Amino acid sequence: MRFKLTIFLLIANVITFGLIIFESGRSPSGVRAEQSVFSAGITKIAVSGAGTADAFALELRNKEWLITAPFLWTANPFEVNRILNELRFLSADGGFSVAEVLSVGNTLANYGLEAPKNIVSVTDDSGTHTLKIGNLTPDGRSVYVLTPDSKRIIPAPRTLLEGLSKNPESYRVKEIFSMRPYEVQSITERIAFRVGDEQRIGLVRQKGEPDPVKKTAIYVWKFETPILADADTQKVERLLSELTMMNYVRFIPNDIALLEQAGLKSPWLRFVIEGARRSQTLLVGNPDPADKTGKTLFAKLEDNDAIFTVPADSFNEWRNPLENLRDPYFFKFDPELLSAITISDNNNDVLLLHRSNFVRSGNNASANSAATGTLPLVGATDAPLALPGERPAELYNAWQMPVAPSSRVTKTTDVDPEKLRDFIERLRTLKAVNYPAAETLPQAKKNLRKAFVTDMATDEDVVAMNFKNPVRKIELQFRDSKEPQEKTFTKTLTIAVPVEPDSPYHAKSDNAVFSIEPSILDAISTDPKFFCTRVIYSLPAGAKITALKLTDISEPQEKTVFAESKKTADADWRTTLAAATDERSRAIAALLDAVANLSADSFLPDRFSRDFSFDYQNSGAPERWRYRMEVDVQPAAETAGGVPEKHVYYLTKRLGGTFQLAGTPATDSVFKIRQNLIDALHELTFAIDASKDVPAIPLPASVDNPAPDLTPETEKK
Repeated sequence: MRFKLTIFLLIANVITFGLIIFESGRSPSGVRAEQSVFSAGITKIAVSGAGTADAFALELRNKEWLITAPFLWTANPFEVNRILNELRFLSADGGFSVAEVLSVGNTLANYGLEAPKNIVSVTDDSGTHTLKIGNLTPDGRSVYVLTPDSKRIIPAPRTLLEGLSKNPESYRVKEIFSMRPYEVQSITERIAFRVGDEQRIGLVRQKGEPDPVKKTAIYVWKFETPILADADTQKVERLLSELTMMNYVRFIPNDIALLEQAGLKSPWLRFVIEGARRSQTLLVGNPDPADKTGKTLFAKLEDNDAIFTVPADSFNEWRNPLENLRDPYFFKFDPELLSAITISDNNNDVLLLHRSNFVRSGNNASANSAATGTLPLVGATDAPLALPGERPAELYNAWQMPVAPSSRVTKTTDVDPEKLRDFIERLRTLKAVNYPAAETLPQAKKNLRKAFVTDMATDEDVVAMNFKNPVRKIELQFRDSKEPQEKTFTKTLTIAVPVEPDSPYHAKSDNAVFSIEPSILDAISTDPKFFCTRVIYSLPAGAKITALKLTDISEPQEKTVFAESKKTADADWRTTLAAATDERSRAIAALLDAVANLSADSFLPDRFSRDFSFDYQNSGAPERWRYRMEVDVQPAAETAGGVPEKHVYYLTKRLGGTFQLAGTPATDSVFKIRQNLIDALHELTFAIDASKDVPAIPLPASVDNPAPDLTPETEKK
């Protein structure tokens, strides 16, 4: 019994599995399992037929789609992907067999497949297959397609027909170069002046000093031929980006005879961009006669027969790269490496600035700079406008002017940090500039007005351009270590007066000569007063101002303007001035602070004299000293000797809103005082000054402060 049951169940299972297999081989509508016509690995597509605007072919080479017929060019990825998607998702399922068509008395012609308007040859992983495309379906949404084996007619999206019917131009990218700017490592231009005479200019991208904040690499462009010089990195990057994205204007039908007419057999420009693995060369020829504006030029890629036109303006700045792409900042250097500066003029005066405390704060100098005899320069893309990182105070405040031969320095003097900073930055940002030149000028005189006059100045040039007797000569001394025995290096800048009337000043660095603005001379002087510290007096720690007196000395009979003094050195100024009005108290408080830390705004070349006079704005009525200010100071108790000091200053009246002069025999100098002292003196002198020509200037906000604290800031510390 059990045996019979087992046999029955076995037969039932066989029947069941047979039914499953049968049903899985067919759908309810009798259609076969879904199957793609082509594999995903399509590498070639060729389109022809009467319904195609022009036969064309696409091919995948080195992971890039190209149009290989009727011309060779990079294909538009977007357009190619649209066709690829249509072909890859084309299914052999659906539709009906050719045998069924013939059995009902129809032919392939009923579906436009006897003489198809479009024939597509597709090469994929399994070989080359031909697809024929016929008429639209009755609803107009699809098109009849004959499969490569010619056994089935299947519907395909109408978009496939539309894509294959396009003009080949639709599949061509407008851009000429396929390389991106970041790929380019070098640029070479070969500019032909005439047959057999050309200039080769080479630019190379190099790794510069890392960004001090982001710690990322910075790349700069440099000329390597025909000279070694810095290029304007930002400008090169901008022009390179514009060039690699440049579009052609129009394509010209291939014609060998056109090469000669277009000037492409001997082009005036060969432009080569090279990357790590590939390069592209563009040949640029004559203007296109079909363009009546003359703004397009014939061009072609060296390894491609296709001729096209390009905008002429795209090459304007590439025509003379040695001038247009040169870095205008020709005197770059790292201030951290500076150890000494020597300035001389055409009067044989010399000024030496010496860094008394050489300290390196960073590690931006190369380790082998001493061995190579060179010093690293600032080379970021925004150089020299930005210093690499924060600079230490020692960089500018540890400089002195020592006594030296031919110098007017009579004793070692501190250098003013701000004046030195301005001087160094003016040097580092010194630019080569173009000066306009009339067309009627001889070429030699035009050359003198160029930003980059010459890179190989001869001895004759040096004499002819007045460099033998320069108006200024600056020698910068560098070293790469704080060790005294470290080898030093020198960088020299020589500035000459104009050679011709109405021509620029010229600067010479090494053998290169540049045109510059003469304003740089405002920051360069051999006069010690120009660089000396602006601090006239600074109240020492623990010292106290005990008396303050201002006297009008303009008349034979001197008159005291005010005189205030403490009863004792330790007394409080608030108590001393308790009886004074609020306005007077505020004015004296401001004056106490001003004289406790007295600095000059600038120095006059005059030495101090009791008979000093100054013609303000060339009025014809020279001004003389109007006031004498005396400041009594009690040194700190721990100071040896503790002898009271008296500091005497002579002052003119206020000559303008921001202009008033002072002088002192202690430093034998005459100087313009700063605004805080001008404002403080104004409140105490204007009301009692009988002179009608004193400017009526409102009380500045810097003086008008409520609840004055009469203790000088230095004493508070």
